[in-house]
Amino acid sequence: MSKIDRKLFSAKLVCQLPVNPINRALGTEMEAGCAWLSSIAHRHIATDHSDDYGICIANLEVVISRPMYVRQSDRHARNFELIRRIDVDGRPLMLVAVSLERNEQGNYNVRSSYLIKEKDLERRKRSGSLKLIIWS
Repeated sequence: MSKIDRKLFSAKLVCQLPVNPINRALGTEMEAGCAWLSSIAHRHIATDHSDDYGICIANLEVVISRPMYVRQSDRHARNFELIRRIDVDGRPLMLVAVSLERNEQGNYNVRSSYLIKEKDLERRKRSGSLKLIIWS
């Protein structure tokens, strides 16, 4: 990765991951930690989900800190997905994929982020894999 890429797609600590409600919903035992967006993941979102990039980066913290739904990833057993409606035109649904294991610094790596369609949310609901986050 060039120096230009590193500046464009900088790594950043996003926010505290709400592990307690996620653990309750998924039956996991994740320890406290923050969500970390590496420069590699940042570049992945920008290039592989370029149409969604601006919305996703602007709303990454709110989706991670206050998700509406969580589910264990089908294709990537070591990841989970956080989903939330975001307050932009059309009220899109945004998904953030996060690693289940903490990295060496004690943070959870954001793997990807992109917008999903209502029909995708409904399909996940019907499959039973999507869990509503209960905030207490």
